[in-house]
Amino acid sequence: MQKQDSFKHVHTVVLAAACLVLAYLTGIMRLAWFIQNDTLWHLKAGEYMVKHRTILTHDVFSWTMPGVHWYSHEWLWEVISYLIYKYFGFAGLFWSNVIILASILFISFFVINNLPGRILFVITAVVGWGIYGYFVARPHVLAVLLFTVTMLIIRQGKLNTKQLVVLALIFVLWANVHSSVVLGVFLVGLFAALKAVETKKYKEAIKPAAVALPASLISPHHIGTYYFFFKLTTARMLTDNIAEWYSPNFHDTLLLATVLAWVAAFIILSGREQKLWNTLPVFLVGLAMILSAIRNIVFVGLIFAIACQAKKAEKHEEKWLSAFVLVLVVTFLLSININNLKFVDEKTMLNQEWAKIFKAVDFMQQHGYTDRILNDYDLGAYLIFRNIKCSVDSRADMYYFASPDYTKQYFDFLQLKTPPEKFIQKLNARYVWVGIQSPVVQYLKAIHYKVLYSDRYTILFEVP
Repeated sequence: MQKQDSFKHVHTVVLAAACLVLAYLTGIMRLAWFIQNDTLWHLKAGEYMVKHRTILTHDVFSWTMPGVHWYSHEWLWEVISYLIYKYFGFAGLFWSNVIILASILFISFFVINNLPGRILFVITAVVGWGIYGYFVARPHVLAVLLFTVTMLIIRQGKLNTKQLVVLALIFVLWANVHSSVVLGVFLVGLFAALKAVETKKYKEAIKPAAVALPASLISPHHIGTYYFFFKLTTARMLTDNIAEWYSPNFHDTLLLATVLAWVAAFIILSGREQKLWNTLPVFLVGLAMILSAIRNIVFVGLIFAIACQAKKAEKHEEKWLSAFVLVLVVTFLLSININNLKFVDEKTMLNQEWAKIFKAVDFMQQHGYTDRILNDYDLGAYLIFRNIKCSVDSRADMYYFASPDYTKQYFDFLQLKTPPEKFIQKLNARYVWVGIQSPVVQYLKAIHYKVLYSDRYTILFEVP
């Protein structure tokens, strides 16, 4: 018995270490653009809230929508991330993400009870977080950790008072970190319904949902978080124009193979276990999520894995670790091909591609080109970070909720659906700053807009 306990302890330590290494390698794969445009306005929002000791619920960063209502459903993450940045820099954000992803991988081992599900989940994590680029300094990373812990708790069976209190605290935290708390409440409710049908113990089954729902309302926006979530996910103008909301392109062989592997695993395991009624609803939720938006890949791996649960937990620690090591080796090779392995410190972070865009902002500030800039969607946060008002940024929901007409005209401007100069004149913009590959670039050059600055990333025009 003592020898067996010692083995389990060693296995747990090895598993934790492997998760940490895999999380780091996955992060390295995304390092060049780890600080996303969203990250920069998140940091400035956190700075504003810390300095003013308030929670932002209106816009203070744009010159086109000053003072409009803003569902800052991620406010707590913004405050936390700003404090990490303040004391540990951009490198601190990277390492905090490594720890969060490592925790997700580690906890998932105790949520998923079969070898195929565990292996496919790890592969999906590498694909989604590393290859598809969702390992970024954004609040959804922490939201996925909270989701994973939630699944660990509600899969325990009968919950005691202590577990229910922990569940409530998780949902309070989640409600102030990311609007995906609505998804969490829905899934807890789904599992409660399935459990109630299976056990006929309705009062016991409903307890997690009865705790999660009211806890999710404890935020500055209360029920508004639900309104925000549903309005955002059904806003066709945003889902049709913002890349991360696109439906997946299954011409991408890797993504197709990943989804087909999950479908095959579900069919095989469901056929073996004969419990389709209890697992199919969960699997269909995951399938609907991945088909609706590529960004959901960070959630659906765990949802698929839970749908592929076996009746009896399998104990294949040795096989699991062997498979885990194989995934580690493959990820290691991918990391070497994508970026040289290195210890990530602040200097490393500031030498990445994302930071080089600031050269254009430096130029603007040096020459006073900072008033009424009509900027590209992905560039607004770079202006915000340097205390320059932007025309739009990646808080697309705020602009859309405030003025669908403005949002449509802006997307039409970027896509040359209307003559760009009309929108520029309507806004009375003085400068136009867009990505060097933007369709707008050649058009503005053709009508002789003066180029003030240009590099391999962006170009700045002066409006005649």
